[in-house]
Amino acid sequence: INGCDRVSNQLKEIVGAWLTAIGAIVVAIGSTPNTGLSNKIQRELNLVGNAMEAVGAGLVADGQDSQLSLEYTGSVLSSIGSLESFTAIAIDFPAPTKTNISIQGNLLQALGSGISAADEFGDNTTLGATEILIGNILQTIGSVIQAFGVKIQANDQDQGQNYIATGSWIQAIGAVLSAIGQQLEEAQEHKPNINE
Repeated sequence: INGCDRVSNQLKEIVGAWLTAIGAIVVAIGSTPNTGLSNKIQRELNLVGNAMEAVGAGLVADGQDSQLSLEYTGSVLSSIGSLESFTAIAIDFPAPTKTNISIQGNLLQALGSGISAADEFGDNTTLGATEILIGNILQTIGSVIQAFGVKIQANDQDQGQNYIATGSWIQAIGAVLSAIGQQLEEAQEHKPNINE
């Protein structure tokens, strides 16, 4: 890989990580009850946030040198999961279908974050690795809590929404930590010509 491609890939990873983080924050705001926002605005925030997360994870995947890496696989799964969550909101499915798609989307995001976390154990870079690892673990936990919340929401709207909001904020904190770690890691990789 030449220097120009490396910089381009590193930029994709950094931009993708921050897009994912901002998207996660937007989803968390849209998922938080009693903010005074109308249902329509909350729905639109969730749509925009999930779209940003999907594009962000896609960019991170596109910035990988190898499609055999765990980070590539994890990012692709996260992107697909975000697209599923987006679809569950965007399309007026019957309630059980909407619930299933939303749960599946959250669990795919959780699986993607978990696989991306595992990738850090094989990396040569030390700078940013802790932030990325903790960030991905938090995103995994957050996504699982959201999936749980969606399931509960089918029977208890308020309780389910509280779980979804909690999970969303945990995921958002994790995404911001991962983005900070990604930036630190790429800065370190830029020096000794390492690329991961």
